[in-house]
Amino acid sequence: MGNINTNVTSGMKAQGDSKSKSLYKYVDLNGGGELVELQKEANRSKQFDKIDEKIRSDEIKGFLYNGGDGMLVDINKLIEYRNRDRGGGGIREKKPGKTVGKSSVSDTVSTGTAATTLSDNDLQMNEIKGKEVKVTDDAEQRNGSVKINSEGAQKKEMCWRLDERGTVGESILHLCLLNATSVHADLAKRLLQVYPKLINDIYVSEEYYGENVLHMAISNEDPAMVKFLLDHGADVHERCCGNFFCPDDQKKTRSDVYDQEWVEVSQETNYDGLYKYVDLNGGGELVELQKEANRSKQFDKIDEKIRSDEIKGFLYNGGDGMLVDINKLIEYRNRDRGGGGIREKKPGKTVGKSSVSDTVSTGTAATTLSDNDLQMNEIKGKEVKVTDDAEQRNGSVKINSEGAQKKEMCWRLDERGTVGESILHLCLLNATSVHADLAKRLLQVYPKLINDIYVSEEYYGENVLHMAISNEDPAMVKFLLDHGADVHERCCGNFFCPDDQKKTRSDVYDQEWVEVSQETNYDGMLYFGEYPLSFAACLGQEECVRLLVAKGADPNLQDTNGNTALHMIVIHDRKNRHRIGKCSSQDMFDLLYNLKDKNKNRIAELHIKNNQGLTPLTLAARLSRKDMYEHILEIEREVYWMYGNVTCANYPLQDIDTIAPDGRINPRSVLREVVYGKLPGHIDMMDGVVANLLDEKWKTFARYRFYRRFLMFFLYYAILVVAFMLRPGADTMPTQGPNGTNITNPCYLGLVRKPEDYARFVFEALTLAGAILYLFLSSRETYHVGIHVFIESLRSAPTKASFLLSCVVIVFLVPGRIACAPGYEDVMAVFAVLLISLYFLFFCRGFKIVGPFVAMIYKMIIGDLLRFFTIYLVFVMGFSQAMYIVYRGTDDPIFSHSTESIMGMIIMSLGEFGDIYDSFDNTLHPIMGKVLFFVYMVLVTVLLVNMLIAMMGNTYTLINSTQKEWLRQKAHIVLVIEQSVTTEERKRQQRIYSQPMGGDRRALVVRWHQSEKEKKELLQLREKHRLQKQSKLARKRDGRILVVSGSTTLNVLEAEQGLVNI
Repeated sequence: MGNINTNVTSGMKAQGDSKSKSLYKYVDLNGGGELVELQKEANRSKQFDKIDEKIRSDEIKGFLYNGGDGMLVDINKLIEYRNRDRGGGGIREKKPGKTVGKSSVSDTVSTGTAATTLSDNDLQMNEIKGKEVKVTDDAEQRNGSVKINSEGAQKKEMCWRLDERGTVGESILHLCLLNATSVHADLAKRLLQVYPKLINDIYVSEEYYGENVLHMAISNEDPAMVKFLLDHGADVHERCCGNFFCPDDQKKTRSDVYDQEWVEVSQETNYDGLYKYVDLNGGGELVELQKEANRSKQFDKIDEKIRSDEIKGFLYNGGDGMLVDINKLIEYRNRDRGGGGIREKKPGKTVGKSSVSDTVSTGTAATTLSDNDLQMNEIKGKEVKVTDDAEQRNGSVKINSEGAQKKEMCWRLDERGTVGESILHLCLLNATSVHADLAKRLLQVYPKLINDIYVSEEYYGENVLHMAISNEDPAMVKFLLDHGADVHERCCGNFFCPDDQKKTRSDVYDQEWVEVSQETNYDGMLYFGEYPLSFAACLGQEECVRLLVAKGADPNLQDTNGNTALHMIVIHDRKNRHRIGKCSSQDMFDLLYNLKDKNKNRIAELHIKNNQGLTPLTLAARLSRKDMYEHILEIEREVYWMYGNVTCANYPLQDIDTIAPDGRINPRSVLREVVYGKLPGHIDMMDGVVANLLDEKWKTFARYRFYRRFLMFFLYYAILVVAFMLRPGADTMPTQGPNGTNITNPCYLGLVRKPEDYARFVFEALTLAGAILYLFLSSRETYHVGIHVFIESLRSAPTKASFLLSCVVIVFLVPGRIACAPGYEDVMAVFAVLLISLYFLFFCRGFKIVGPFVAMIYKMIIGDLLRFFTIYLVFVMGFSQAMYIVYRGTDDPIFSHSTESIMGMIIMSLGEFGDIYDSFDNTLHPIMGKVLFFVYMVLVTVLLVNMLIAMMGNTYTLINSTQKEWLRQKAHIVLVIEQSVTTEERKRQQRIYSQPMGGDRRALVVRWHQSEKEKKELLQLREKHRLQKQSKLARKRDGRILVVSGSTTLNVLEAEQGLVNI
């Protein structure tokens, strides 16, 4: 990856997704966290009480064994933990007498632990059951931090709990050293003063096993911290034997043995591999030779070394490259992720834009990638040397004569670094002038190296061009482009993926890029759009953008999410807003949009939709990027005239209006995104074009239909009320039984007993017909707009949903009438009346006098009441059952039953407790009852109820101060009404409130008074045009020839420059 700014210096490139780890709440990987902020505040104020109190709190102690006193953990537990991290391979029993590495502990010591798989529960605190014991004096025989207890079992002292470690097995102290700032150093020292046993905690993951803070301080080149750690008992003999610190050629041979903390590896090694020549700390043989060559200006040694067979052994065909089957790379990447299944590609399916046919397949079976498959002997019919029959290209992907997708590689896959990098990537990763010179020298000898990519899951696809852009090095970018760097290489590794897509990544054969869930909010600090041009645009690298476009970079290529370079600028608008000295997002957008080809046509397309159906404009609306949204609107609009401070312009409705050109509902329009948006910034976007468009829709057709619908509903509601008012409560003419009792006819609602029954039947028939008609109209609306849009409209108008539900309930009254079930009818009728009455709130939203109050009710129900009742029910349920126990043995009508006691507590919370308080003396525990009563009244009646009132008051104030909230409620009504009409009717209405632009395109004409900002921009534009005109006239004047007296002819420009003595 590129030289992204970071303080991480201890050898870890990334630690994956950290959101699920509670450890990172206190110290995270980005330099923040609660304890870090407290330490900063303490350093500023010189008051350390808060930070010390936090460190000593039970909250922190809960992360440590025995509150910080440490615990002896069985070595075999750590071995199984590390082995599971590697993939769960078998662990061998140790052979008596065998020694690997120097140790003062007898190799015959054994705990007898069986070779079982380590379960998650084994890492919990309850391991104490005979397996882990608190540190005691009988464990004195040491090998580094390893102890042997009285039973002869090897133990290692741990302080930070294993089940509370970070992503790669780190503790809080490791994170302090990993961030490596002065604040983190102070925090580390403070932690060690309170919990000294933390000092010898190690990383417990396979990748960094054994690394302690002393290793990290040395890697950070911090002798002061090293001295502090040594003075406080850091173990100078701790062995750091993780995979990250292992020679490259031994990584695949690592295996575990019980009762032996270090790993076993093959003894056949060159000890360094790739990192022997260029390492992660800026050194290496080639680096030293390059430094010497730069000093002496003698380059023979470095050239000889680069061309040697020693270096050529790391490259395919001595540097000529090789075409590697795409499926091999996919399997390699998939194995790095954890070896999940790889699916076969479905014919015709496309994810991201590609010029390669999706039906191309190599026929490779879904087998696991073995280590031998990555060796040079893959040439046996699977990989071939680059030949002329592989000319059909997609970026650096080629298709040979057999139709198999291949990718050209130069540095051998089995000689890559820890995260799949080549030697050229290491040069760009270190990003110094010496490494830059070395990279250029390597490319002069091995030009095919330039398009090698990272092949690990984390950084897959990143090439040196991406890294040079991330390093903000336009000189190196130009050099790479001049030497054939692929401008369309896609960097789709997990590291550069949106955060909410990281866990959904999956692989498909014959498809180099990954598949991810399309449900994303695009949040991710390093999601840059995969292509080099998108990287440069997101990072504000104007010069790099120009260089890339000049070399043929296509700004319209789409990444895995379907985003182009313009989409990416919109996504990163806020993130780059404060980047000093960088091209702003709006300037970068203008730069890309205004670039033209040789035929004077714009290169960047403004209406390309991503996988969520969003153009750059609608994406800006979705993400509430108001400044960028208004900027794109200014680009798209066409100014008709300006008179004084009044401007008239048209705005194309293609992406703005909810009505598409064909009359269908556009679910991804600006208007819909703003009206239904949930982000705080969406309410601020209810102005300008959106407000004008809503006003035009309201005046054109929504207002008339709104009032007509309201009158129809009111008439329907009146008919319903009359029908229920005429319902008899019981059988008015019961039959006389033989013994003189009255027998009620269950079918009395279907009989005509009085003249009013005829009227009732008429009104009931009208009510049923109205309900059926409303349901029919809703089904037709669903057919025209689609089920998803219809359901979304019901979410925005819940009272409409309740009304439709009431229509269904009324239809369900018919079976009750036929079955002569008056009780059933009564229950259904109650629900029908309640649900239908709520529909009045829908119409209230359309009137300014009551609309804001309806909005307040919605907000309070969804927000304040929901939170209140969640807590309220907890108290009610707890205290009700306690009261039930207090009242057991009495005949109290409220608290003698467990279910009735719940209602009793609700009544008490409303202040009705006079009679209840007097009844406490009749219970077996009167004092306990009165104590419960007092606590309940304080917590619920006094605290919770008043808290609810305060929250509702705050909601009222917020909504009342926001005038646009009512406009949004009115917009909901407009969109709901709009959906209820036919496609042809929508097209007809759109033609009324819009103007034609040519073809099927329509535009909204808007007139407005210029803002101060617009006036200033207009003055600057006029001044620019004036200066251009003056410059043009000056050039013409400078070209004139003046004739003076005599025979002398002078050029004015030469005379002004003093070249001629007039």
